[in-house]
Amino acid sequence: MSVREKLVRNIALYSGLTFVICFGSMWLAVSSLQAAFLLGVIVTALATAGQIWLQDKRVKQELLKGLQEDISYREIEYGATLDDERIEWRSFDEGVAQLATRHFQLLGYFTVEPAKPRVTQAFALLLDPSTCTMAELMFYEAHGGSPEHDGVHYRFTSMVGGTIKLHTTNQMPDSHMHLLRSECEVCSCYPAMGLMELLDKHQRMLATVEKRSGWQASAGWNVERYVLQMREHQAELKRRLQKKGGFAMLREMERFDADPKFKWARSTEKLKKHGQRELTALDAARDDFSRQPLLALQHSEMRGSASFHNSAQLVMGNNAANHGGDNPYATSDSAFDAPELDDEAMERLQNLQVQVEQSANWCYWVAGLTLVNMVLSFSGMHWGFALGLSLPDLLSAFSTGQNDISFVLRIVLNLGGLLLVALFGVLGLQARKPSLMAFVAAIGVMTVDSLLQLLIYVKVDGSNPIGLLLHAYALYALVRGWLAGREMEKMMA
Repeated sequence: MSVREKLVRNIALYSGLTFVICFGSMWLAVSSLQAAFLLGVIVTALATAGQIWLQDKRVKQELLKGLQEDISYREIEYGATLDDERIEWRSFDEGVAQLATRHFQLLGYFTVEPAKPRVTQAFALLLDPSTCTMAELMFYEAHGGSPEHDGVHYRFTSMVGGTIKLHTTNQMPDSHMHLLRSECEVCSCYPAMGLMELLDKHQRMLATVEKRSGWQASAGWNVERYVLQMREHQAELKRRLQKKGGFAMLREMERFDADPKFKWARSTEKLKKHGQRELTALDAARDDFSRQPLLALQHSEMRGSASFHNSAQLVMGNNAANHGGDNPYATSDSAFDAPELDDEAMERLQNLQVQVEQSANWCYWVAGLTLVNMVLSFSGMHWGFALGLSLPDLLSAFSTGQNDISFVLRIVLNLGGLLLVALFGVLGLQARKPSLMAFVAAIGVMTVDSLLQLLIYVKVDGSNPIGLLLHAYALYALVRGWLAGREMEKMMA
């Protein structure tokens, strides 16, 4: 059973228990089976909506907990230990030597701060000025956790136009890695592939993205800017994922686990929408955090005759001169097997977004007209809008028609109607994101109210079917919005 299924099961159990307790308490209080049942349904619906919101928030906080907006790289000595944990330094030597034959310059060895608990990470960073490509050889070891990601992994990174980020790695992709992808990212994963073969894959992808975008690889890489673009990526992720619900994130991760992807990218138009820039633009964010992006090693010297600071400055100065001409690794598109940048899906995605927003707007109409109906009823009017919810009117009529209920219970019944109006308005706001859970909740409330409208039409002589027809159409519109939102999530996955 998946995490999302367990959460749904727990919420269902909570709702059932809430209804039993509320129904029993109300039956003893008002001695009316009908009133107890009605109040039990209303309270359970509100409690379930609150529980869904709370669980959604908790899931989102847990998934976003790993984001590090103030990430820094700290320089470490070759041969050093991290928190008394030994690093297999020899595992770097062969890779550094191989990359040196392809014009890569060693910038130094680093670790991440703030460090992840019970994890040892060390990096060797190298830069090829001729292709503006950063190579990262990473030693990773989890203590007491899953060993599936342990060992030495390789990653090549380039920037095209200063905004499009290209990643090629030999790590096994997982659902969390896919969830935390950037909007301007082109990523290819080749698990267990060798270092030099992986480099060839990356250079072919770089050449193709340059050709399709019409932009060139960005010159000006150094370690500090490498970290600054990571911070920029983390901040962009936080802004984007804050708009998503926790259950929507879990659903996206479950779809990835069911059908893993090894390559992903957005369409060329979406990748280019942020425009071009120089990497020097990253420098403006250097002082936005209390921790500097690059933390120097204390009481030690770097391996080699020059510090990485000098080599980084040398590389940055030589980038523009060495980048002229065509990419030496350029190949034809037929040899390229990186992600397909689909332009045709753009129009479909925009149409789905319009459909989602139009469907969610029905929640606003229902909530607004219900509130107007309540005001009219309170003013003594005997007419109202057919699209409004019937449940608040039923609660109000019950509170005024029963003489043996307490004043407090009358207040509770009338507040229940206001809470339903507020709930429907919030569901409309969430559904526009889109949130599939908000659509499901709105469809559930509208279904109950439509059944009530059907009961009124069948039992009450001379009743008008317009309300039932409008409820049916609103329910149809909400279902369409849910289907459009589900298709959007599949396209964005």
